[in-house]
Amino acid sequence: MQFENSNRFVKFNKAIAYVLIIIFLSVACGLAAISGSHSFTNTYDSGKVCDTTIGTGYNVLSPGTDDSYFWISTSDEPFAWNYIYMDIKDANFDKASLEIQGYDENKQVGRPMVREIEEGYNEIKIDGDECSSFKVSLSDDESISFTVKFIELRESKWFFSMSKYLRYVGAFIITFVLISGTVILILRRKKLKIDWYGPIDFLQDIYLSFGNRFVTLSLKVPRKVKSALRIAALIFWMFWIMFIYNTGKYMLTAYFKYNVAIFCVLMLLIAVSMIEKPLEKKDWNRPVVHAWLWLSICMCVSEFFISKRFCMIGYVNLTVLGFYYFTWDNLTDKAKVIKEIITAFKIAFLISVCFTLLCRPRGELGGLVGHTWNPNIYGIFCAIVLMGFLASIRNHIINRNYRLVFAADMVGSMVSLSFVLLAGSRAGFILAVPGLIFFLAEYVSMITSGAVKPVKGILSAVAIVVMFYCIHILCAWATVNLPIVQVVFSWDSQPPNEAMQAIISIGMEAPSIQRIAFDERVTSFLTARNLYWMEYLREINFFGHEYYPIIWGGARYPHNGILGIIYRYGILTAVPYIIMFINVCVISFKRYLRERKETSPAFYFWICAIGISLCMLVENFERPFLATEWLWWYWCLGAVFIKKDNEGDLRREE
Repeated sequence: MQFENSNRFVKFNKAIAYVLIIIFLSVACGLAAISGSHSFTNTYDSGKVCDTTIGTGYNVLSPGTDDSYFWISTSDEPFAWNYIYMDIKDANFDKASLEIQGYDENKQVGRPMVREIEEGYNEIKIDGDECSSFKVSLSDDESISFTVKFIELRESKWFFSMSKYLRYVGAFIITFVLISGTVILILRRKKLKIDWYGPIDFLQDIYLSFGNRFVTLSLKVPRKVKSALRIAALIFWMFWIMFIYNTGKYMLTAYFKYNVAIFCVLMLLIAVSMIEKPLEKKDWNRPVVHAWLWLSICMCVSEFFISKRFCMIGYVNLTVLGFYYFTWDNLTDKAKVIKEIITAFKIAFLISVCFTLLCRPRGELGGLVGHTWNPNIYGIFCAIVLMGFLASIRNHIINRNYRLVFAADMVGSMVSLSFVLLAGSRAGFILAVPGLIFFLAEYVSMITSGAVKPVKGILSAVAIVVMFYCIHILCAWATVNLPIVQVVFSWDSQPPNEAMQAIISIGMEAPSIQRIAFDERVTSFLTARNLYWMEYLREINFFGHEYYPIIWGGARYPHNGILGIIYRYGILTAVPYIIMFINVCVISFKRYLRERKETSPAFYFWICAIGISLCMLVENFERPFLATEWLWWYWCLGAVFIKKDNEGDLRREE
């Protein structure tokens, strides 16, 4: 029996699920207990908090000059703040007096307040008038200098204690372990079993009933025509949804539901086109399928209680994507789906390169954005394309096929890697690195095993490096000088260097947490992602939220897939989500090891799966139907639904 279907692997998944459920429940209940909250939708009730964008940094205040004050601005609507928290360092004083005056735009609000500050963590009580900004002036006669590490405005007094919180979490862990242990013991003694496979079997009944109505229609269309239409549909969606975002309509509720409908129609057409014979049930009793099922159910439950801006995702998973995976599993040659996805990305990249070289010049400060709005997004797209080219080159070497298509894939891999570098995207680089490492390891292995002659292999490698250097220089020049028209989208992002100047650190709860999580070096290395993560952690609840949190006057992305899914659908949704990613990586790696000497898509699936999983931790993976990595994941997820006992699945049938 294969590893991914073994009892040992199933027990491993059950253990992970149990531990994660206990931990996440305890974390959420601990936050509720320490804040005194009794709400499922406001688990950590700390009152309103605003992390300011103006006021931090180095300040020199001199009496009687224009430098005698600085501003604290919220970028939000006026609110009755009661506390200001400041972390001050590098102060040239022991204590200093500051005058704080509230403002609503240019109008003074309330009376001025004189408060003392000192180096370290300062809690400043204010009057609670509705303000949108504060003018902080020097009230002493001597000049002072200091650095404000972060500023936080709060409705309620800070009450968080890490030691107290950990005691709560520990108590809840013990409680949940005892309760769950008792329930399991009772079920075993009464020999009661839960049919966990029942919902999957029910879904397959629906897929069978629906899909078998189209068998005759699907068989009327030639296979090559259907394959070409599937590839065209994937390419159309990649550019269509990017066009919708670039014109500012992706985020609008009125448009999103129509795009969901278009996506569903396309995926249903793709699924129906894969029907080659009457459908039959497949054995999906696997941990990864159960994780996908419960992730989708959690999404549906959350949306039942709290409406979502990104609506219907769970329902689309269970119906349309589930049917797509089911028809895929019924194919005779299951490998061709992955092959078509690789081809779709290659053609989309060719179109994107032409558009970029003609209409999207690379700026001096910002990276290459291509047909997207942001260098990070384009870097990820190019990295996924690069994985397809590397997999194709590997297959050419194994088959000793060094014809024109091999040369085309070589050039494509070099251009896509060059575009990843020109985008300057760390997320794209993170996604590309595993693929490059494993491809290099494969190439070295071929040389040492004699599959490639050592002298020929080394000389080829040197020639490839020289050729890439030349192509990279050419791409760098062409992306700046070649475009004849500059197309500007309404949602184009600022150059990263300018955008970073507006980002300042924010606080969580305890000074010790703040000094570690918001250290300047950490913030610089993570390009400010840690600042968003802490805000998302503060908003944890059981049923999720309608949209993104408002930070610095605007909705901000989480830059982490797990936090994104927790914030949107609730903390327990993270359990099947994490298990799904773990299973996909484990299964794809095992298949890669088993099939590494074959021209199987297993290599491609593994390097993409591990790269996207790493990228998910630092990028906005949860942008449904839009993010390239999200599309790849849910387009290819059906590959791990297939049991390897049916050994026709991911191997190319010659």
